[in-house]
Amino acid sequence: MPVERRHPRRYIQGPNASTALVPYVEKESSLVVSGERAWRAFEKAVAVDLPEPVLVRHASMSELTELLELLTQREPERIVVLGGGRAIDIGKACASIAGLPSIVAPTILSTDAACSSVSVLYDEK
Repeated sequence: MPVERRHPRRYIQGPNASTALVPYVEKESSLVVSGERAWRAFEKAVAVDLPEPVLVRHASMSELTELLELLTQREPERIVVLGGGRAIDIGKACASIAGLPSIVAPTILSTDAACSSVSVLYDEK
């Protein structure tokens, strides 16, 4: 039996994807989660001043806990995820736990994270 999602997940891919993502990233009501290299490439591609994202390091359970604590401080309306597998996995997990919609912009082709319903999170070991 299929599970109905409480909030849809939107994907932004293809030509001009960076430009299409800017309005969501600029909003104060968005929490942006990204990998460092993906974020730097995105900033360079769009060449506009943007708020700093939460940069993903390991996609670990402790990092997820920190991200969820940040959600209680900022109270965003959505989570915008930009990057590869680690950023996408932790962003999807965070949005799912918090009951928030997410916008996912994958930056690499070699990951299934953008279309999978599973998030891979690591422990500190």
